[in-house]
Amino acid sequence: MNGHADFHIGPLSWVKGEIDLAMQRGLASLRTFAANPADGASMTQAQAQLREVHAALEIAGMGAVTRVFEELEGLLEELEKEPAVRTQQHFATAEEAVLGIAAYLDAIISGAPDQALRLYPVYRNLLSARGRAEADPVDLYFPDLSPQPPRRGKVPEGPEKHFREQRGRFQRGLLVWLKGEASGAADMRAAVEAIELVQESASQHAFWWVALAFFDALESKSLHSDIDAKRMCNRIEQQIRRLEEGAQSVAERQMREVLYCVARAQPSTDHLRAVQELYQLERTLPEKDGAARWPRDFPGLKPAPAVAPSPAAVSPERSPAPAPAAMPAAPEPEQFVLIGENKVSEALFAMFESEAKMHLQVMAQERDVLMQQAVITDALIHAVHTLAGNSATVGLEAVRELAHAFELALLKLATMTLSEAEEKLVGSVIEALAAMVAAGTSLQQLQARPDIVDRLRRATAPVMVADIGPTLLPEEEGAISREP
Repeated sequence: MNGHADFHIGPLSWVKGEIDLAMQRGLASLRTFAANPADGASMTQAQAQLREVHAALEIAGMGAVTRVFEELEGLLEELEKEPAVRTQQHFATAEEAVLGIAAYLDAIISGAPDQALRLYPVYRNLLSARGRAEADPVDLYFPDLSPQPPRRGKVPEGPEKHFREQRGRFQRGLLVWLKGEASGAADMRAAVEAIELVQESASQHAFWWVALAFFDALESKSLHSDIDAKRMCNRIEQQIRRLEEGAQSVAERQMREVLYCVARAQPSTDHLRAVQELYQLERTLPEKDGAARWPRDFPGLKPAPAVAPSPAAVSPERSPAPAPAAMPAAPEPEQFVLIGENKVSEALFAMFESEAKMHLQVMAQERDVLMQQAVITDALIHAVHTLAGNSATVGLEAVRELAHAFELALLKLATMTLSEAEEKLVGSVIEALAAMVAAGTSLQQLQARPDIVDRLRRATAPVMVADIGPTLLPEEEGAISREP
């Protein structure tokens, strides 16, 4: 998903007050649990409040921030279940995360750019507290992937042979470079350029065009010192192998990873500068003095309690967040919408309704593209994917089930030449989703559509032919594009 491009401040601004209230309540309950771990109900309340914030941020399209939330929720679960984890340092880390995210959202509402890398210190501390692998900044890096670079060259005859030759050339250059000889970087760059010149797929062409800039920076020694160039070279070599095997997609994370490397490089060549300008990479990195300032606290919230230190403390050098003063007055009761057996806040449900209408509009537009050009676009797949996730968040299970089945079908159909019947099926599913969303947002009883789900599954079922295996779904779940 393209988190940076998808984010709009409108949905966040509509529910910012509710988010602050839920975070305030969640933090108060967390502090109550820290003071008295026997009070399990307070931790349950903290988790419920913060889950609601997580859901609202997902619907608002803030994918990188929700990644931080996932680790926060993981730490809260460990604090709930494992007494040895209940140290002053771990409670302080959880509190720092709540306050850090709150401060970050305040900055976004005040006009700051959505640069989730500002939350990297919080994310790193959460992973450390949980004993997880070292944090990777790319987890929070979501530049706009929609720009398309200029095309050059044409596809050669026998592309498998061409890619095999370039892979060998790249591997030889990598071995030379690993021995400390600068010429190896030039050899790898030459192989990547030969690959970039012949790409037909838009996603493959964009990736290799950006990768060429990475090797410009490697050859000119203008990469940032903390970039793991060896790891990036190995991953690019693996992508060449996938090309040789006929893959038509590039994992979104791999594109974000190479863009992050290029964003942090000095613009030492014209091509490197062109990549940075096309993707506006300068805007994706926080300035040196631009880190979000936390912890701040919610006005009047009960001070953080003292927690007896434990021998199990993992990070004794950390200190708890500063404690402010007195308890606030009781907040106004929150209003809910009842969907089946699920209670969803009115603000979150209104946010879902607005976002769902937007995604359905995109589907209608991309359906017209399909009818005119016989192409299933990434925009259509992404709109369906997001609607499925958002429907699950508010408990519209019937919508989620159909949208999920539709997404899987689109991923398969995007690799095929569509028949007239398949084009009509796509249109009918979009109409069915629109009708179900309209009924769901009117709080009418929703009926599942197993008939349409079954039609989608049958339309994309693998065809078994002698000596030929079944056609498989694309192996990269987060692929940027699935063009033939």
